[in-house]
Amino acid sequence: MLSLSLSDSFFLLQEIKLLSNLQHPNIVHYFGSEIVHDRFFIYLEYVHPGSINKYIQNN
Repeated sequence: MLSLSLSDSFFLLQEIKLLSNLQHPNIVHYFGSEIVHDRFFIYLEYVHPGSINKYIQNN
């Protein structure tokens, strides 16, 4: 089972709540999340060409 402290669990739930309510063309879309065995998975929109840091470095 996934082991999180109470404060980490609270922060994670707040982050999920925030992500699930955001809708804007410049914000990565949140599709959902789940815990499978002892791992937490978060599903986000794929953004091409990759990280914003890489984009800034190249432009």
